[in-house]
Amino acid sequence: MAQLTSAKPIPGTLAQGQPGDWLMGNERFRIVVSSIERPSPFSKSGGNILDAAPIGGVDVIREIFTYLDDTFPRQAVYTSLEPGTKQDSFVELVALGVDSEDKDLEIETRYQIASGSNYVRIITKLTNTGTKAYEEFELGDALQWGRAQPFAPGPGEKLARTRPKVPWLAGDTEGTALLWSGSDGSLTGPHGTSWSDPIVKTVTINPGESQVYERRLYIALGSVADVAALWQRDQELSPPRLGVKVESGGVPIQGARVLVRDRAGASVMRGVSNNLGLAVLPLIPATYEIEVSHPTRGQVVEELAFNKTSSLTLKLPQPAQLQLSADDGRGNLIPCKWTFVGIDGTASPRFGPSYLASGAENTIFSMGGSVATGIPPGTYEVIATRGPGFELWKEEVQVGSGETQSLAAKILPVNIPSGWSSIDLHVHSDPSPDSNVSLKDRITSAACEGLDWIATTDHGFRTDPSELWKEFGGVPPVQVLIGEEVTTSGWGHFNCFPVPPMRGGKPAAVPIADKRPADIFTSIRNEAPNAIIQVNHPRSGSHGYLDRTKFDSNTASGTSDFSDNFDLMEIFNGKRLDQFDKAWADWMALLGTGKKVVAVGNSDSHEMVGQEVGYPRNWVYNPDGKQSTIVDNLKAGKVVVSNGPFIEFAIEGVGIGSTVSHVGRAVTAQIKVVAPQWVDVSDVSVYVNGVLNDSYKIRNSIGEVRFDEAVEIRLNRSSFVVVRVDGQKGLSPAIPDLEIGNELIPIKPLAFTNPIWVEIPRTSR
Repeated sequence: MAQLTSAKPIPGTLAQGQPGDWLMGNERFRIVVSSIERPSPFSKSGGNILDAAPIGGVDVIREIFTYLDDTFPRQAVYTSLEPGTKQDSFVELVALGVDSEDKDLEIETRYQIASGSNYVRIITKLTNTGTKAYEEFELGDALQWGRAQPFAPGPGEKLARTRPKVPWLAGDTEGTALLWSGSDGSLTGPHGTSWSDPIVKTVTINPGESQVYERRLYIALGSVADVAALWQRDQELSPPRLGVKVESGGVPIQGARVLVRDRAGASVMRGVSNNLGLAVLPLIPATYEIEVSHPTRGQVVEELAFNKTSSLTLKLPQPAQLQLSADDGRGNLIPCKWTFVGIDGTASPRFGPSYLASGAENTIFSMGGSVATGIPPGTYEVIATRGPGFELWKEEVQVGSGETQSLAAKILPVNIPSGWSSIDLHVHSDPSPDSNVSLKDRITSAACEGLDWIATTDHGFRTDPSELWKEFGGVPPVQVLIGEEVTTSGWGHFNCFPVPPMRGGKPAAVPIADKRPADIFTSIRNEAPNAIIQVNHPRSGSHGYLDRTKFDSNTASGTSDFSDNFDLMEIFNGKRLDQFDKAWADWMALLGTGKKVVAVGNSDSHEMVGQEVGYPRNWVYNPDGKQSTIVDNLKAGKVVVSNGPFIEFAIEGVGIGSTVSHVGRAVTAQIKVVAPQWVDVSDVSVYVNGVLNDSYKIRNSIGEVRFDEAVEIRLNRSSFVVVRVDGQKGLSPAIPDLEIGNELIPIKPLAFTNPIWVEIPRTSR
């Protein structure tokens, strides 16, 4: 064990080790524990595992830190980190600190690595030095998976947005595998797309008492099956092993995924074939369904009654080849997204993990308008899209083994009025610890989804893409506002943009330590007076500003910590439609007080597929295409928010975000809704002062113009007027349904305008 004097002692693109951190290990693996002075955007101090890799392997994770009371980001805040008592059999590093929410709860964590061991032993003791008991207190950890693809017995790969009870959690990629287990035999807790919060046990800690929980992080070369075998051995289980050989044309196939399910359909184990085409999986004797899949060679499923001597050889076909091109109907090649859906018994392909433009799940992003790809032979519906500003192209294709075909898509633009730019103001790439999308792939995905602009809003980091433009031929495929997501632990998350990319030669971050929201907002405005401050996902619980400040839409007020010194509020966040209605009510309440907060909608995308960039997006009036204009008009509220339809809206000839003075109680509004054919539009609603005033059913579902009428709105006082548009059919397959376990929830079209303000003189009321 040693304190680092140079960076990155462990290889891998995600390796974070720096001078001052601690390197621990044995003859089988190594880990890096961060120095006390190195908090991340999510951890509140150092003293946490940053890197982990087997000898001969690479680091693929982000960070592991404590997760307490089933409340993120409640955790241990360490104040010291020192080597423990020297032992002949193991090395030890001891972190001392307190609970982030209550300093009466003292915390000690010991990292121990024994010679010849395959795991890090992590022992955390919590001691109650106060006078009150901590009841029903959950003890766990936050695992940021990085590039590792998570798996657990039972739910398998479908962990996101679930809370299963599992014996262990594991992940693998790039030849490195890791497994997390707890001393109490099972793990509970929530999971996201790139993180897990496994809870080991729930306890009561009375005054003067302590509670201890122990975890093990296994680290090995290979796949989930390889690291699970090590865990099973230590549990004295040691089941027999099934060897699955994967071939194609008599040649061993490396990199095929082998998934084992029991007769009830629950996932049991996952492996990956090695350079000999072999995957070895520890299994108890039973009848299983064995599924072997490969990105370009397809899928084979076979049932097997496994006993101690069973083995299996599965053969995959040679891949087919597709030459793909997309143009705008005038012969100009354009960026686009290609989605492949298996039909007539063909499984949808999985080209790669959800963070790669070259192949994310069943999708490929083509920046140059043309691309060649291998694909498993079969029958597919092929869909080419470029966001809701364009029509969808699709065609069925059947390709045989070794066959080559060409597809030429024509993706026609929708008649969005000139002068409007589309922008996503909440986007992540791999400077964020919870995203693995490279900046180049993020820019590619934005162009393929038809965005004109994005704001780079990584957690505690200001991402500047200017050095990247040479890789795109010197011309930015999308325009960029450099921003930052200010990631606090107590007040929620806030975006600011545009801001200077660097401070003192280092990536800049807004200082947040011990600052209340008003102080944070003031710090941003002092540094960048023209910057926009945006409240992100205000109703997302521990990450939600309005939840944390107990904002009440009935009174339009919160606690004394609530400050309204912000410009934009993200009331539509990605696929979180469960939070929308409450955020909508909050927005209406703020508008009712005369606070002209601008509502926006953003993807909050951390991935390429599943959290698609640009859904939703903001259409901002930007007639000259300048950054200064888009910033000014965002602040002015000249914004339409949408994941599909576009709304033109004017009252007495005055447009969105403006004020019209009118004599009389009736005003005439012109409302026009346009949408591509793949976006359903069913209802147009008009809200006056936060209350539904009138609604209209869409009669015309053919053509891009769905509604185009002059409507009369009667007002009895000065008012603000908003138009909302809804659809009833989901956006799939252009935008996949939200997947929660085995449930698929369609993402329905939704769009709304910011207000037009109508001033009526008292004499005319």
